[in-house]
Formats: sequence, C-alpha cells, structure tokens
Amino acid sequence: MARKAYREGELIFNVANYSIQDKATYQTIQVKKDKHIANLDILAYINHSCRPNTVFEAESLTLRATRNIAYGEEMTFFYPSTEWILDRPFVCHCGFPECLDLVTGAKFLSLDLLQHYYINPHIWEIYNIRMQKPPVS
Repeated sequence: MARKAYREGELIFNVANYSIQDKATYQTIQVKKDKHIANLDILAYINHSCRPNTVFEAESLTLRATRNIAYGEEMTFFYPSTEWILDRPFVCHCGFPECLDLVTGAKFLSLDLLQHYYINPHIWEIYNIRMQKPPVS
C-alpha cells in the first residue's frame, strides 16, 4: 500500500541492494534476457494488476507511478512487463475487463496485447528474437 500519495511519473523506489541470479523464482524480477534480481525490499510486496498504477523500469531499477496514486492505495505493476515466463503462474483476480485471467509471462501474450502496456526492453528483445523466422535456404 502506498505510504504517501504519488503523482504520475514520480519515482517511488530505486532498487539499491540486490543480488543477481540466473534462475527466476517467484521472489525475483527479470531485468535482462537471462538475469534476475533478488532481495527486492518493497518490490516484493507489489502485486500484479492488468491495470497497474506503477511501472518497474529494469534498466534503471526504478519503480514509477503511471498515474496519481492516493495514500493507502494498493500499488501494482504488470508482471509480464518484466517476466518472459513466470516461475509460478497464477490466476489473476484484478476484476478489470482487460484481465488476463491467467498470468504466465510475456511469452504467452499477443503482440497486440503487449503493445497496450509498458514492456521492458529485455522482454522486447526476447520477443523479437523468438519472432524471427529462420533464414530460408
């Protein structure tokens, strides 16, 4: 929950003390094609939503408000924006009309759907590699 009100675009948190690992777990955030960070401090308590009020920018390791957030409001971000494949997929209960229902990672979402969200560059990189067709011989 927001401990204070935030304005759209405002920095909420900057990850400073973290460890890097190669394997995803439910307690990590993917920050590069093959790297995940752990020891997330407050980020570990930010839930997923299909209509998030924050974005996590993996390149700068920052969490920013995507709209004004009131004191006490639940802070959320769109998990596929950082995760190609979630370690523990789950059923979403956000209740919004655009709800994914099952959150499994960006790999399982259409380009059209992904384009409606802020998606981190490392996810686009993986997506573009996967979508390339092998050369015709």
